[in-house]
Amino acid sequence: MLTFYTAPHSELLLPQLLAVLKNQPLAHVFSREHFLVANLGMERWLAQRLAQQTGLFANYQFSLPEPFFQTLSRQLATQTPLLTPEQLHWQIEQQLRCLDEAVFQPLQTYLTGENQAIKRYQLATVLSQLFYRYQLTRPDLLQDWQHGQLQTQDRSEPWQQALWQRLIATHPHYQPLYQTTIAQLHQSPRGAFNYQLPERLNVFAISTLPAVSLALLQALAQHCEVHFYCLQPCVSAEIAHPLLASLGQQGQAFLQTGRVFPAFSQPITLSVTDEKNTTLRHLQAALAQDRLNPQPLAQDDSITIHACHSRMREVEVAKNRLLDCLEKHPTLQVDKIVILAPDIQVYAPYLHAVLNDIPHSISSAHTQTGQTVLSAFNQFLALCDSRFGWQAVLELLEHPVIYPSFELTEDDLLLIKHWVKQTQTRWGQSGEQKQQFELPPLQENTWQASLERLFMGYAVGQETEFVCDILPYTELEGSSAQALGGLSDFIQFLFTASTHLQQPRTLLEWGGYFQQAGEVLFTNVPSSERQRLYDLAANLAEQSSDAPIELAVMRQWLTQQITEQTAATGLLRGQLTCCSMAAVRGVPFEVIIVLGMNEGEFPRNHKSPTFDLIAQHPRYDDFSQRADERQQFLELLFAARQQLIITYLGQSLGQNQTIPPAVVLSELVEILENDYHWQGIIKQPLQAFSQRYFTGTEARLFSYSANDCATAQALLVEKQAQTLWWEGTLPPKLETVLELAELCSFYRHPQRYFLRRQLDLQLISFDNIPPEREPFALDPLESYAIYQAWIEALLNNQPFSLEKLQARGVWLAGAMGQIEFAAQQNLLLEFVATLKALNLGNKTEPLALDINCGQWRLMGKLAQRYEQGSLFYRYAPLKGKDFFIALLHHVLINQVQAETTYLVSVDSCLQLPPAIVNPELFTQLVELFVQGQQSPTAFFPDSVLEYMKQAVLLKNSSRASKPALAVAQEKWLQTLEQPYQVELNRLFAGLTEVDSILDAEFVRLCETVFLPVWEACQSSH
Repeated sequence: MLTFYTAPHSELLLPQLLAVLKNQPLAHVFSREHFLVANLGMERWLAQRLAQQTGLFANYQFSLPEPFFQTLSRQLATQTPLLTPEQLHWQIEQQLRCLDEAVFQPLQTYLTGENQAIKRYQLATVLSQLFYRYQLTRPDLLQDWQHGQLQTQDRSEPWQQALWQRLIATHPHYQPLYQTTIAQLHQSPRGAFNYQLPERLNVFAISTLPAVSLALLQALAQHCEVHFYCLQPCVSAEIAHPLLASLGQQGQAFLQTGRVFPAFSQPITLSVTDEKNTTLRHLQAALAQDRLNPQPLAQDDSITIHACHSRMREVEVAKNRLLDCLEKHPTLQVDKIVILAPDIQVYAPYLHAVLNDIPHSISSAHTQTGQTVLSAFNQFLALCDSRFGWQAVLELLEHPVIYPSFELTEDDLLLIKHWVKQTQTRWGQSGEQKQQFELPPLQENTWQASLERLFMGYAVGQETEFVCDILPYTELEGSSAQALGGLSDFIQFLFTASTHLQQPRTLLEWGGYFQQAGEVLFTNVPSSERQRLYDLAANLAEQSSDAPIELAVMRQWLTQQITEQTAATGLLRGQLTCCSMAAVRGVPFEVIIVLGMNEGEFPRNHKSPTFDLIAQHPRYDDFSQRADERQQFLELLFAARQQLIITYLGQSLGQNQTIPPAVVLSELVEILENDYHWQGIIKQPLQAFSQRYFTGTEARLFSYSANDCATAQALLVEKQAQTLWWEGTLPPKLETVLELAELCSFYRHPQRYFLRRQLDLQLISFDNIPPEREPFALDPLESYAIYQAWIEALLNNQPFSLEKLQARGVWLAGAMGQIEFAAQQNLLLEFVATLKALNLGNKTEPLALDINCGQWRLMGKLAQRYEQGSLFYRYAPLKGKDFFIALLHHVLINQVQAETTYLVSVDSCLQLPPAIVNPELFTQLVELFVQGQQSPTAFFPDSVLEYMKQAVLLKNSSRASKPALAVAQEKWLQTLEQPYQVELNRLFAGLTEVDSILDAEFVRLCETVFLPVWEACQSSH
């Protein structure tokens, strides 16, 4: 027996269900109660309500319609009851490999050109879904095809028929979906399937089903009780309300289909009452009773619609409205409120950020179950099909489920990243692998070269020469063995996997390999978290296709599997629920907040392939995804009890232009404005801290954000003078013993010294991340260090090896590197000739220094000393730090003995004579260092150098007109813009008024302390 109920509210269906459960108990106390529900949210809501109403609710089973009918057909039918999309997919993919018959000529247009394996997979995906829909809604079409008949004049039907006949040939016992089951149920006497069928089936809050499913329910009702609790706003045969006619077409088509069956002829119709005099209640009553009741209502907030500028603003508006509901209704709990969106994952980042102080959970009907393991495995497959770029390799190794399997720790990962950077690892397994990309087989900058250097360095210690044609990496210690071993195991596993995966293999072989690779990659992962991967591998092995499948196809298949898994987490867990609209369809809430009602996003524009016979030749009872989403919006109007809050992107960010909402929302607005004199859409300001929220002049604009209020107040205050990240001074240190190395560190970069030594902050620049390619041009910072070492070797008549540079990966590889080396050698020889022309003699040992300067004692060693003076050189344009390091050295060496210091760069050659040294200069240098320990604004070497250059130019040239201070300020701003100047950016980012930094004290320092020294150097030169 089948009994049919309809109601617009789920709560109105619930008493009927409770009456059935109470008055018609099952035959046995241990019998299970079976339910069919449309979604997981309804399952959770119904279970909770039944538990509350009955006090004890147990021994039940919830199912979704399609899985239930499939299981039922498998239990009852002797023939194959179903070809699932996955079964169809791989079999179609195999059939598409051989399309020699003339009837398949149209398919060739889809399978030509590059990436044919991917195209074949994608076409098989579309066709498998299409043929599955044919089984559901066109069983007569498939029967005609099996008998060699066509139903339409469509040009695509002949090749679809031929392809279907090929598929059926591999399933000789196949019958159209559910037809065998329906016939068997009709032909068998009652009681024939008592052990296979449930004693009672409750179909609850489902608003639409395919016709074949209704026929199956009717056949099932001959053997067990079937109670269909249908969620429909209105059951009128003739629809009068325009909104109901527009949104409820799918539901009306379902009811008309149901009336074909005798058991559906006497539905029990329940009505809704007007309990509260609000716009929302009036609208629901009008729709339920299918009548127009235009009347002016008192303005209320039961339905509010908000036009926003961005998704972030939508969420911010939603939070303010949510807080307002809780403020006005103290008994309202957050679990009675829901935030919905057509695709909640689009809003997930904004929800997490804005709702951080409200207990909430974000769920979706399409979340990534087993995301950690499956995403890591998918990342592994992608890496094996790539160039092995160093960032991609380390990203996979650093995955939380990967590195423990290779006995690595987080400290080991930091050490490995240091090794990769120091050995200049860029990309590629080896030189041989580069040949696959039609490149020369150069070993430099590959993983194989770096591993060989690391292992050789560990084996031979501090050896700096080639050993067995390998240059050892010398910065390894005994404790590094475990990290090196784990890195080697991981890299070798990737190399082996990459080699194996390049060969196509059958689904059975892919399933076996997935399981084997998973056991290696996820050794330390609990088996429960690995189970999803193993299930997928087993599912692959069960497929009947024996065609070889490429790795690119399997990667796409796995990505699809990850994104299509269904999860029930986060739904109705006693906190604020945020989910997709379909996940809680039909579930009532006191307050419903809907985000993203934008045109094109809801209802979505579903595009069917041109060969879709259902779309090309529709029938009255066909399922329409777009019509179903319109029905879903209609059900949403009935699911809200107190308030319905809707937001959409209604204003452009650039020009504040009005953007129309989704069509369904426009239709709702039209009814509200025409019938109830509704107050209209609320246009929200661009910013959450707009003053309009806090002035009280606009009643419909308000905010509960204290931070936004404080920001709005701050904007009203007169603009304050620009402040720095660091202001003031630190108390002076009482140390009297100074180290020379500390002074040198300060004069190289005073601001970096202040942050690191005084504030214990070490900033890192992310703009210097090496690219995933070998060097085609020398890095400026690395090349400077190379040239300095090269010049040192030439000065001492020592060889400088190109082979070592290339082995270290810091020089251009191959013939291009040889050409560049020869060209640079000639330039450096000219520079060295300039240095040798100074006739300073041989280099001497560093001089130990221990001198007093006022209250300070300075200790250290002075290097860069030669027999006839001191020499500093820089194979680059002169910088401020070079001059001041040389000056500091010169002042200190002349405290011991009179000596000249030379400073040579590519653009200048300075001579610092002993005469410039005086006790005051020594004291000023030390005092400047002490000031630099207290404040980061004490000294700027490059700006001082530019000031001195311009000051001398102004004295000696009539064409120079720009003041020296202006030139120094320009240099300061230019230096601030450099990405590697992270310390300056941290201290002075956004500062444009340089006068507060390079002030009168800066000018005094330049004019009285350093300019006389610079002029003396120029005159001596």
